[in-house]
Amino acid sequence: MQYFILFPDDKEKEATFESNLLGESSFKTFWGGTGLKKLMWMVDKTPELLPLVKIKNDKGKQLEVLEFLEEIKKLKIKVD
Repeated sequence: MQYFILFPDDKEKEATFESNLLGESSFKTFWGGTGLKKLMWMVDKTPELLPLVKIKNDKGKQLEVLEFLEEIKKLKIKVD
């Protein structure tokens, strides 16, 4: 399953851009993308903006940041 991050100024059609790809889960591993690096930076530098972030999976389900983290917490995380 793929996950995408939308920041406050992003449009819905930008959700599937590579720059918004949080990553993909498969084979008990979460393969992090560019969007995951952006999210990690935001957690560290501007955590007050996290409630404004939307996360969607490739099935269209919308998640909050904590819900996303709950979904991937049992997976092995790989980030380039």
